[in-house]
Amino acid sequence: MARAADDGAWLEKAAEQAIIAGRYPRAVALLRGLAALKPRDPSPEYRLAEVFTLAGQYEDAISEYKRFAARPEADPARKAHAESEVTRLAEAPAPFAEQLFKQAPATPESKRLFQEGKRDAQAKHYDAAIAELQGALLLDPDLPGPYRLLGAVYGKTGDRAQEQLCLADYLRVRPDGKIADTVRERLKKQHLLGTLTALASWPCRVYINGRDTGRSTPLESFGLPAGKYMVGFENEQYHIVRLMRVDIAVGKETRKQFGFGLLITKLDPWARVRVDGKDIGLWDEAGIPEGKHTVAYESHDGKKSKTVELDIKGGTRSRLSW
Repeated sequence: MARAADDGAWLEKAAEQAIIAGRYPRAVALLRGLAALKPRDPSPEYRLAEVFTLAGQYEDAISEYKRFAARPEADPARKAHAESEVTRLAEAPAPFAEQLFKQAPATPESKRLFQEGKRDAQAKHYDAAIAELQGALLLDPDLPGPYRLLGAVYGKTGDRAQEQLCLADYLRVRPDGKIADTVRERLKKQHLLGTLTALASWPCRVYINGRDTGRSTPLESFGLPAGKYMVGFENEQYHIVRLMRVDIAVGKETRKQFGFGLLITKLDPWARVRVDGKDIGLWDEAGIPEGKHTVAYESHDGKKSKTVELDIKGGTRSRLSW
């Protein structure tokens, strides 16, 4: 038997407190979560438009006012005001048009709503659970739990398309998550993933969007949903890190090769080592990206220095003395 989702009074109170404090990015997250929690109530959309107006984000305010005015449940007086605001804001110069407005995550509230969704899912109150989990996603899009559980709830209701979307989003947010490999295998069988192959001249730890995958190169055919990612290569032994942007497409393999060589120097006396002007420390072995570089040495007392032009090849060792 379905149960109505939490009325969200606590969430509405938190949003109003954020508005009073002028914390509009946080208020936006809270109101979006509230709107998902109360899908039949257009009031959060109206309040969201007011907050965007206060924040000087007129285009977003216009969008929310239009969305509110199109709702059949909208209060007539508020609907008329929303329509007049659309006209007014369209003609007014936005005071902060050149400033980036970024929603602030409401993490504690997201976790609370996730727990409520979890309880309702366990009680088979699926409509309520879906509303609560969708709200949790909007409150903090970087928390993986709501994606995972919402996918499972959609699976229970037989909505396979939504289930797959949620699981793909989970994998995008947490490629290293506890159930990531299980999700990866499932979506792979359904032909919903692309693959990443990451290679390097020496073994490197692989990171995706800043998260440690727990794997090292060579990383072969690592399944990911379609999208843009930042792939990181790290070799602690040779003190080198490299970031590369990748686009993953469904059904296609994307290959990234990080080529680097080793610069080996007998530092006697000790010297600072700079490559293309960048200080790489006092290491007598250091990884250097392949290509042409200017290597400079300088003793700690400044009495001795040396500059060398090198063409580094991936997978090779270049030995220097000074």
